[in-house]
Amino acid sequence: MSTPAPEERLIGTAADVGHLVREVRVQQGLTQPELAAASGTGVRFIVDLERGKPTVRLGLTLRVLWMLGIRLRAED
Repeated sequence: MSTPAPEERLIGTAADVGHLVREVRVQQGLTQPELAAASGTGVRFIVDLERGKPTVRLGLTLRVLWMLGIRLRAED
């Protein structure tokens, strides 16, 4: 049995990232406090990230994405 190919998405806005984070978090059965603890961030950060706040810190965002198993690929 093979592993399904990961889904690719076009991300163009902070809101797109937030929607993806929330969707994957819920699929994994995590609460916002659980994700915050697992990724070393605060609950407020997770709330802001999921709401698509454009000024969230990039480093913390990448940490949350990594924790959820979301990998980024850039195309030129």
